Amino acid sequence: MHHKKIIALLLFALTWYIQPALAQFIIADEDEAASIVYDIQNTALDSITACLLAKDIEAVSGHRPEIYTTLEGVKGNVIVLGDITSDLIKGHFDTARLSGKWETYERVFESKPAGNIDQAMFIVGSDPRGMAYGVFDLSEEIGVSPWYWWADVPVQKQNQLSVETKNVHSHSPSVKYRGIFLNDEGWGLEPWASKTFETSVGNIGSKTYAKIFELLLRLKANMLWPAMHPNTVPFFQVPGNPEMAKKWEIAVGSSHAEAMLRNNVGEWDHETMGDFNYQTNRSTVYDYWEQRVKGSRGLDAIYTVGMRGVHDSGMEGADSMEEKVSALEKVISDQREMLKNHINEDVAEIPQSFTPYKEVLEIYESGMDVPEDVTITWPDDNFGHIRRFSNEAEQLREGGAGVYYHLSYLGSPHPYLLFSSISPAKVWREMKRAWLQNMDELWVGNVGDLKRREWEMEFFLGLAWNINSWDPDNIADYYEKVASRDISADHAEQISEIMWEYRRLSNERKPEHMGFNNPQWAGWPPIKDPKFSLWHYNDEVERRLQDYQNLRARATKIAKEIPEATADSYFELVYFPVAGAAALNEKILYAYKSREYAKQGRASANQYSDSAFAAYKELQNLTHRYNQEIAGGKWEHIVDESPGYEKGSSVFLEPITTRIKTDNVSGVGIAIEGQRNPLQPLTGNLPDAHTDESSIKLDISEAKTFGELKSGTDAEGSFVSWPDIGENRLIPGPGNYDTIPYEVDSPTKAVFEFNLEEAGGIHQLYLSVNHGNEDSDSWWVTVNDRAPTLVEGGVGSIQKLRAEEFVLREGDNTVIIHPRESGAKLYGIEFVQESRQITPAYTHENQLPTFNRFTQNQHFIDIFSRGEETEKWSAEASDSWIELSEKGGILNGNSHRIWVSVNYDEAPTGEDIEGYVEISSGDFLYRVELSVYNPDLNISDYAFAESNGVISIPANQYHQNKEGETAAWKPVKGLGRSGSAMLMEPMKGWYVEDLSQVKEQSPALEYEIVVTQGGSAEVLLEAVPAFPLQKSQPLRSAISVDDGAPQWINFEMNENWSEHVLEDRMTGTGRLELEPGTYRFKVWGTDPSVNIDRIIMDFGGLKPTYLGPSSSKMDLD
Repeated sequence: MHHKKIIALLLFALTWYIQPALAQFIIADEDEAASIVYDIQNTALDSITACLLAKDIEAVSGHRPEIYTTLEGVKGNVIVLGDITSDLIKGHFDTARLSGKWETYERVFESKPAGNIDQAMFIVGSDPRGMAYGVFDLSEEIGVSPWYWWADVPVQKQNQLSVETKNVHSHSPSVKYRGIFLNDEGWGLEPWASKTFETSVGNIGSKTYAKIFELLLRLKANMLWPAMHPNTVPFFQVPGNPEMAKKWEIAVGSSHAEAMLRNNVGEWDHETMGDFNYQTNRSTVYDYWEQRVKGSRGLDAIYTVGMRGVHDSGMEGADSMEEKVSALEKVISDQREMLKNHINEDVAEIPQSFTPYKEVLEIYESGMDVPEDVTITWPDDNFGHIRRFSNEAEQLREGGAGVYYHLSYLGSPHPYLLFSSISPAKVWREMKRAWLQNMDELWVGNVGDLKRREWEMEFFLGLAWNINSWDPDNIADYYEKVASRDISADHAEQISEIMWEYRRLSNERKPEHMGFNNPQWAGWPPIKDPKFSLWHYNDEVERRLQDYQNLRARATKIAKEIPEATADSYFELVYFPVAGAAALNEKILYAYKSREYAKQGRASANQYSDSAFAAYKELQNLTHRYNQEIAGGKWEHIVDESPGYEKGSSVFLEPITTRIKTDNVSGVGIAIEGQRNPLQPLTGNLPDAHTDESSIKLDISEAKTFGELKSGTDAEGSFVSWPDIGENRLIPGPGNYDTIPYEVDSPTKAVFEFNLEEAGGIHQLYLSVNHGNEDSDSWWVTVNDRAPTLVEGGVGSIQKLRAEEFVLREGDNTVIIHPRESGAKLYGIEFVQESRQITPAYTHENQLPTFNRFTQNQHFIDIFSRGEETEKWSAEASDSWIELSEKGGILNGNSHRIWVSVNYDEAPTGEDIEGYVEISSGDFLYRVELSVYNPDLNISDYAFAESNGVISIPANQYHQNKEGETAAWKPVKGLGRSGSAMLMEPMKGWYVEDLSQVKEQSPALEYEIVVTQGGSAEVLLEAVPAFPLQKSQPLRSAISVDDGAPQWINFEMNENWSEHVLEDRMTGTGRLELEPGTYRFKVWGTDPSVNIDRIIMDFGGLKPTYLGPSSSKMDLD
């Protein structure tokens, strides 16, 4: 009896185990494929999807299904497609389940539904698009990627193809209209379509759009704003385009600047039609719009209402804000009247969108009335941050709201067209915030020319389909998921790591923004030196280069390992962005090294010049490979290595390098971390650096004036000014790096000259000015041999406009000031002494930054050749506990870097232990001093210690994460410059108004800090840029120490907006007075819009930096 029970249990278990394998619907086996049936009386999309499904099944199985339009005569297994209006469906499916639903679908199974049919799979949509989504879901499930054509993702063959006979029920989409805007296509999509794919049309025609529409449906999207730049023939003027959209059931709209489906750039002819001005040319403009409305009858369309200029510019014909409001209201009223006359008498049933983009937002917020049934499509700031969210009243509007979002952009302060550089994490944060504010009627993403941002476009559209598909707990899995599907399951985890690191580096600085030549509409001005420091924080330039080079090496390794069939898709989706961004960074940074090292007399400046040009060539090679070799030349003309008007931004031009003469030059030089200037040998003499003069004040009367400067007097005193003659005039800054030092090429200037009996120490320069407006608020300042500095900002009378710190030398000093813009007044200048002694940053003093036991930091010494002669060198430390990465070598026109570190277990105990390193080469001897902080203290290994006057804390390295009444902190992979900034959930519905309630209500991140020197510390909280959910609620957080009272830390997104978006951070500041000791430092979450990325405490030691100090986390291993 006992054995029978065991046998029975085993049989039951076996039956249970194998049951799922038996419940399969066979799509194809080694002999044949299931048939496909669709209703020929239904929409064209039924036929299209039936044929595509047959093609997909054949691609996977090798067998092409037979396609029928009736169940009669069909045998075996069958896949039946249709929506609930189809007669094929009605007899086999309860259509009431999907009736009235938007774009949903079900997959159900039925045995012996008719005749000789064994088993049927019914894919049923609530409407044609719902049916298509169900079909393409099946395609993806059997192994056909949505990107099989657009990214050349191969299909893996299967001998038997089946799915479980488990019914599938889709949800309603999170967003009603979900689509893309094809923009800036003149540097990719249009030339590719014209010259490669659709040569018979010579532009973007129906063949191209058919491929785009198919992709949209495979990604569960339903709408398109067509390409509209001047090089592109307008969508409605190309025969077959509107008809193709109708066949594919794609809703067609138009961009924020193109009302009523018109493409103004290509369709408004100023010579024959006059001004695009509704105030003075109303009849012509009205007829222009009405013709298109008439021609769009029968098309699924979303009509943009409102009016801007012909292209991306302001509306003409209205001057005051009151006039603009009235004019725009009249425009929309008339547009709705024509829609009512020609499309539907019930105008509320017609999808309409109003986008308050750029200047239109100000008009809207000045009291403009938008009809209740019109969707307000809120724009982002062109860099992925939504400017405005629906308030409570707007959320109740019948037409709802949507979002116009950028994944690509051409405009100010700098374009980003070549590489995809908006992180999925930022997309998730912004779109989730929008959805929570009921902005769920329409989402459209600007994807540029579509290529090179494939996975990011899919992420955006996937959120629109299901907003809950990704969250802080699983977003890190996104790239692994798509990489497994599109490239290689075996390498998906590694590819995911590569893509997230690529995102982190793009968050630090987008590749296209490495020229630092902002703000400018298209990035045309000459590039400027990057803010990455060569001299501080372990050489930020080299850190950036190493990060990209390591990333490229990992990507290259995988390229050699993946299946050959996926080589093209891997190049398009992973390798090109990684290697291309690396090459662009190398070009810029190696060129910068060549210029700076040439000033130091380093022969390696020439090598870095060569490397910069090699990187420039590498980007060209990558572009050539994409265009000419990938997929057998399928993508010829799809990539422009310098996209943008007039050959793109200056960042894409040949590198600007400096070479030095090395023939018959010998000797070595020494440069150390923390200083810009090379060291003097021990035999060198330095001038005394001190003065008794605490300030130097010079009135404009003491200056010599040249060029067009005019003198004048007003209530504030005597001044000079470059007169405003009715137009804003501009004196450009230094040209490309043709000469060093750089110069402003203009005779219009004021020159101050003065003499100091002895060296003047470090002085802060201030200008006394009056700026009439924001178009006359900037100056070029040149002190002695320094490069010109741009000084700008502020409107009105400013007694002390801060310029920059300068070292005034013994003897003659010269200050040259050029007005950059006309209209500003200059009354005089003042130098205020900040230090009597010139610190190491300004002299040849030979002191490395302090070594700290708790942060285990290391610092570098560079030994470099001055010429091509062979030079031997050796290095020796004063003590055995000073460790050198190299102790000798031979130079041949290059340089060596010694990393200096300390063995703290062997070093003496104390707070200022001294030592040195001596480097000898030939007759020269150099000494580099060092100081070590090695106290006998017992502290936690999770604390952050002050080092060189700074504590640096990545926000995600908290010791405690305490949930509050209102919310809780969570790290989000891919958000912020750290790669994982801290966000609070819930993301709406709360806000701490009262500082006294912070401790009671707010979540807190707690960090243990160790202050060694102490004093007054400026606390800098770096947050991911964001606009507030409600304008009335200022962006802010709070900080406190131990059990002390919190203080507000305020952020302002609009102030210095350009810097915020280019650097992907906004900074709030506070101040703490801390004596040496250990403290619990807390960051309180008081606003769901503020996501903290890093905390820096500056006790006076913070150096010029772009990346900032590395983490001060204890490193006691």
